[in-house]
Amino acid sequence: MNKTELVAKVADITGVGRNDVRAVIDCCFDTITNVLEMDGKVSLAGFGTFSVSEKMPRAGYNPHTGEHIEIPGRRAVRFKCGADMDTRIR
Repeated sequence: MNKTELVAKVADITGVGRNDVRAVIDCCFDTITNVLEMDGKVSLAGFGTFSVSEKMPRAGYNPHTGEHIEIPGRRAVRFKCGADMDTRIR
């Protein structure tokens, strides 16, 4: 399911217009992103937790040339599934 399909499904279930649903979903995604940018954590009970982790620099290699390279560190978004969702999916 992509974002357009999500908007259509929520609009059909709630009876709210697609443009309004899209605005709310965009606002939710923007809010989560803004909180994560500030090194925060977003916990949604029954759904899961979004957080940011630091990936340390590490050694790697180019598979085409075999040359050893240094892979720089970075920040990565993590998602841990909530217990309710985990039991529903399994």
